[in-house]
Amino acid sequence: MSLNLNIYQTLAAAIVVYYIGVLLRVKISVLRKYCIPAPVVGGILFAIMNCILYTQGIWKYEQDTIMQNICMMLFFTSVGYTASISLIKR
Repeated sequence: MSLNLNIYQTLAAAIVVYYIGVLLRVKISVLRKYCIPAPVVGGILFAIMNCILYTQGIWKYEQDTIMQNICMMLFFTSVGYTASISLIKR
């Protein structure tokens, strides 16, 4: 099965992956304790799932990369918002 996503579907998939990361971060206290950002949690989960499905020949995932630079900038900005001076001192 081949999955080709256009720009809108890619953005929607990124939002879904982000909110899955938020949900997992709320449910799993270790992720909050070590300040693992929600985009990282969701992204790693998606990467693992994609790797398994692709290597087993179940699906081939392709996405539109027009929004890649903007989404990467938003990701790194969101990671920066989770930092605080008191947390860095600890």
